[in-house]
Amino acid sequence: MSHILVLHPSGDLCRANRLACRLIIARLAALNHDEECLEELKSALEKEQDPKAKHSELVEANFTIHYALAKMSGNRLFAAIAFALLKWSHELVLVVKPEKKIIH
Repeated sequence: MSHILVLHPSGDLCRANRLACRLIIARLAALNHDEECLEELKSALEKEQDPKAKHSELVEANFTIHYALAKMSGNRLFAAIAFALLKWSHELVLVVKPEKKIIH
């Protein structure tokens, strides 16, 4: 799987941790979501699909999508871990500016 975080020496560790949490967060989010988080998620997904969006807007939408899912999980520990990992990768992606527009 091609992923932007493999371009950075510490990216492998961050990527592995994000992947480990991702499935659990998604399952919990599907069970525990509320309307406010669903609207936040829908809005971010729409922004990510905008072909005219700037790089920084796409990165912000990606961050919002993943953090909304983490909040929807109802598990504060996963939300905190996801926030830390996303914040780090968000900063890295803003600097690296990969060719791939949608980064998951």
